[in-house]
Amino acid sequence: MRRPSSSLSRRLELLATAALAVCFAALWLSTPPLQLLVAAAAALLALSLSIHSWRHVRLARALGAGSVRDVQLGVEIRWRSSPRVAAVAGLHRPSIFCDPRLRQSLSPRELRAVLLHERCHQLRRDPLRLLLLASVEPVVRLAPRGREWLERSRAHLEIAADAYALSQGALRADLAGAILKLGATPAGTAAAFSSAVELRLQALTGGVDPSASRSAASPRWGIAVGVVSLACAMALAHEAIALGLPAVCALPIC
Repeated sequence: MRRPSSSLSRRLELLATAALAVCFAALWLSTPPLQLLVAAAAALLALSLSIHSWRHVRLARALGAGSVRDVQLGVEIRWRSSPRVAAVAGLHRPSIFCDPRLRQSLSPRELRAVLLHERCHQLRRDPLRLLLLASVEPVVRLAPRGREWLERSRAHLEIAADAYALSQGALRADLAGAILKLGATPAGTAAAFSSAVELRLQALTGGVDPSASRSAASPRWGIAVGVVSLACAMALAHEAIALGLPAVCALPIC
């Protein structure tokens, strides 16, 4: 159970973030240069999203070409030789792709655990989530903790899929065994089974989700957001006074 102090800290952080969003929205509406800056950032994000979407669609088509449809343990899959071993690809209708070598390298119970894991990715349409992460990655990595956040965000998707497999009857030992046998694959927009290996093993052996733990800097993040919100509000008030408007109406929430 989450401690009350942690819950309060999270609520304060969400409130500060919301205040910051409102402040920037008001500032954006009243400042043409900022409108251009936001429009440029949105255009770059759209371009990045389009490029990654195009690459993912090409990957899904390449995996689909020559694949053999099958049903294993009640899960519909496509057998296809691939270095990703087991992955879910496709944006509109994601498919589960498995390398035929899995039947030789994994035990029946380990194979079932892998299929249930990938089934969760398919049901949740995780390739879309990974696509969004890949689109913002070039900018997020510029922040000191950006790389860690990306890694944990991807790991959380994998750990959630492991939790689904466990809820469907898979054993922790079988999931861990499959992870160790399959190794690791590079991060991308396909939800590959053998990724975020270290954090997934921590979650399986420790019974907790390390990717969901809040860092020690979280309260400081909330304070920083609050300070920026206050500075933004003061800037809006100054602009309102300069325009001869009542400062009390500088924010939409007044």
